Amino acid sequence: IQKAILEIQHYTQEIQPQIAMMADKEILRQQLIIDLNGLSELKEKKHQLEDLLERTLELITKNKTILQQSLDLEEKVASLETCPTCLQEVSPSYKDHIKITEQQKIKQAENLLFELQKKKVMIFQQREDVLRLMEELVQKENLLTKTKVELVQLQEKGELLKQKQEKMRQLVQEN
Repeated sequence: IQKAILEIQHYTQEIQPQIAMMADKEILRQQLIIDLNGLSELKEKKHQLEDLLERTLELITKNKTILQQSLDLEEKVASLETCPTCLQEVSPSYKDHIKITEQQKIKQAENLLFELQKKKVMIFQQREDVLRLMEELVQKENLLTKTKVELVQLQEKGELLKQKQEKMRQLVQEN
């Protein structure tokens, strides 16, 4: 009987600190659940940023094309001496008019490209931030799963401890 009592006391001393951590684990579990509520919002924000990035890249491509077309047209008109359609001489005033028009288009396209490139960099940064936060939440999700399992194990150990303590009381009463 003394041996059984000593074994139960030893088990109690071993398990007691673990069971004392149960409250901390429960607080951690609740905090992780609260933190994970933002995961769906982050997924939505990631989706929105990817859509915005796609549209921005399309606009960049479109403006690069416009810029290249204007540069090509400006170069062709500057080198024209006769109209390829009617074979008349191309006047310097007409060349200047086309050059001014295309330079305006070029300047507008370059300004727009500059702004779109800045926007692209900003979107990339925001997307990286969202991905980093999502990775942190996935880690928290894994920690939540681990914490839930640990809580179940601690509850089982607590129940076993209660049973052993009850058995020890019975043994002490018999002794």
